[in-house]
Amino acid sequence: MGVPLYGRAWQDKRLSRALRFKNVQDIVAEKKSETNYSSELGAWFEYSENVVVTVFYDDERSLLEKLNLYKAREIESVSFWRIGLGADTFWNIFEPPGEAIDPRDRRSAPWYAIPPYASDLAAPR
Repeated sequence: MGVPLYGRAWQDKRLSRALRFKNVQDIVAEKKSETNYSSELGAWFEYSENVVVTVFYDDERSLLEKLNLYKAREIESVSFWRIGLGADTFWNIFEPPGEAIDPRDRRSAPWYAIPPYASDLAAPR
């Protein structure tokens, strides 16, 4: 099972779209924009728009929940895309008691195995 270690940002407004000429004129009037022209760009105008950006990402808690779900579904191994993108502290759930794993040392870490004790760990708060 592949698990991404990156987030994704989404804006609340879809600003990229096709516009009919009438829509363009309505926006120019509504935003009180100044129209421009250049031989390289053609006719154009600018306006400011406020957007709310929501970022979805995995933290230790959500990654641990995913690992426990995979384990419950008898998925015995996972791979991560891409090591180094997630929080360094995430790798602590792979540390057997008393053993330290350096996430930069691929030879010392069982990247491929869901730790059997993961379901015993409390999710971080």
